Amino acid sequence: LLSQQFCDIQREVDVTESILGTYFITFDRITQQMPSAADLLRLMVFLDRQNIPEEILSQSGLNGMDDPVEFRQAVGRLLAFSLVAIVMREEKTFYELHRLVQLSLQVYYPTKQLKQARAAALRVVSRLFPQGESEQREIGHVYIPHALAVTQDSLGPIAEELCFHMGRYFREKGSYSDAEIQFRRCISLQGKPKDYGREYVSYLALTLQDQGKYEESETMHRRTLEKRKKILGPDHPHTLTSANNLANVLQDQGKYEEAERMHRHTL
Repeated sequence: LLSQQFCDIQREVDVTESILGTYFITFDRITQQMPSAADLLRLMVFLDRQNIPEEILSQSGLNGMDDPVEFRQAVGRLLAFSLVAIVMREEKTFYELHRLVQLSLQVYYPTKQLKQARAAALRVVSRLFPQGESEQREIGHVYIPHALAVTQDSLGPIAEELCFHMGRYFREKGSYSDAEIQFRRCISLQGKPKDYGREYVSYLALTLQDQGKYEESETMHRRTLEKRKKILGPDHPHTLTSANNLANVLQDQGKYEEAERMHRHTL
C-alpha cells in the first residue's frame, strides 16, 4: 500500500519512500496524541496551502476549535512537528502547509474522513468569504485562493453560493474572464433556479458584455428577460431590469431602434 501511495505522490513532487513513511508515522502520532490537531490537518488538505487565515481554522466548527486554549494547543502540536509554519502579515496570523505534507495527507487519511474534511472546509470558507462590496475589496483577496480550492471538486448549494460570491468579487475587480468562469459554474451547479432576482444567466450576460462578447450576451439577456416575463410578469422590477440590460447590449452593437424601444418600455 505504501508503495502505491508513494507512486501517487512522486508524480507530483520528488520525494523518497522513506520520507513519505516518516510523514505517515508523524501523522499516526498526532492522530493518537491530539485528535484536534489531526482534524486541523485534514481541513488544510482542501485549502490553498499558503496564507491560510487563522480564523478559517479557529472558526472551522471542528470539535474544540472554538476554545482558544485548545486551538493554541492543537496548532502548537503541528508547529512542533514542523508540519505547518506560521506567518505574520500586517499584525494578522496566517499558516502555511508544505506541498509534500498536503499531498501526503491526501493519501494517508481514509476517503470517508477526507470527504468530511472537504465539507467542513467548504462550509467555513463559504461562511467567512466577504459578501459586501467594501468588505470584498478589503479582504476578498485573502479568501479567494481558499474559495477556489474548496469549490474545485465540490457540488451542492454551498459551493454554488460561494461561486456566486467569487463571481461578484472578480467582476467588481475587473477580472471578467475569472468572473465568467464562476458564473458558468453557478449555472452548472444550480439545477432548477428558484430565486429569479438572482438569475445567474443575467450575471453571466453582464460579464460577457463587459468583455465585448455582445452576441452571446444578447442571447442570454433575452433568455433571462423571457423567463422573468413568464414567471414574474412584464412589469416586475427584475423584469424591467432585464429589459434595460438587453437594451444596453443592443445599443453596444449598434441596434439602436430596438434598443430605443426597449428603453422606452422600461421608463
